[in-house]
Amino acid sequence: MARALGLFATPSKLMIETVLGRFDDAERTLRAQLLPHLASDDLLIMDRGFPAVWLFTLLQQRPLPFLARMDGNQWPAVESFLRSSLSETVITQPVSASVRRQAQAVGMTLTAKTLTFRLIKVVLSTGHIEVLATSLIDAHAYPAQAFAELYHARWHIEEAFKVLKHKLYLEQFTGELPESIRQDVHAKIFTANLAEALAREAYDTLPDNKAARYYPNVTYILNSLKTRLFSWLIQRAPHDQVLELIALYARTLERKRPDRTTPKPKNRISLNFHIKTWDYNQTQKISFDTKEEDRVRTENMIEASRIANDKTFGLNLLIAAGCSFGIFIFFALYLIFYRLERNLKNINSSLTTINKRYET
Repeated sequence: MARALGLFATPSKLMIETVLGRFDDAERTLRAQLLPHLASDDLLIMDRGFPAVWLFTLLQQRPLPFLARMDGNQWPAVESFLRSSLSETVITQPVSASVRRQAQAVGMTLTAKTLTFRLIKVVLSTGHIEVLATSLIDAHAYPAQAFAELYHARWHIEEAFKVLKHKLYLEQFTGELPESIRQDVHAKIFTANLAEALAREAYDTLPDNKAARYYPNVTYILNSLKTRLFSWLIQRAPHDQVLELIALYARTLERKRPDRTTPKPKNRISLNFHIKTWDYNQTQKISFDTKEEDRVRTENMIEASRIANDKTFGLNLLIAAGCSFGIFIFFALYLIFYRLERNLKNINSSLTTINKRYET
């Protein structure tokens, strides 16, 4: 099992960098490994599972702009902001020693003594209120109305995950070794990026009236690459063939549905995804450890039984050899004494005969 995290460019819909770790590695730890691949003019958009004081502080001191959805239950400042009548505010809080230790645990050093970020309320079409946090605190240069649309661009990330998981089956590895998993992940991300790049090329050839309503069907492009990608990797792809495919993709379109939403069931129990994943991984780990202990215990019992049987067999062979040797000695001694007795009788008989001759 493994955990993967990537940097996804929402305008181009391409995965620009991916990092892999163990299944029990924290997502924030993997996120810190991706920060060197960001530039100061990039905006890092994060879901509510990522915000942490040490991560915000690290982004602030780089400096790297960020935008994140906040969970009020874990941030007292966010909870107070939600209860207030303010539509936005700027928060400044000290960076405690415990926060510095959290950063050191993932190999990062915090030098800033305070953290400053901006909180913005966004009212959804359903009436629910979301709170976004950003390091862009200049309200004149970055008006609050722009952040709702910026955060909504994160939807392209969810679409990319759907392609990777359900079209390319990213979680179905062909091997169990780390190198096999790494090859699978990077190969499928490369395939997804290639399909999206071809879709973008086809989209750019569409007339404006059609481009406003349609986009090339990425699923169709992925299926068409199955029979071509391997040959393209071992030899240069013919330029004419690529152009023909782009023209074909420009005719294989699907309608854009920018306002399509799927409401969540009202009776759906909302559980933290990361907690469920951690619990599942821990259960799998315990199950694996238990099976491994049972396997080792069974093998040890089989080996102990084999050794005991070998010892018993060896002891029986030794006893049989001892008995055979004892019987051999017994018969040997018997034959020796029998022969000796017979010889003595012959000698005695000879002596008696001689004495009788002398007497006569």
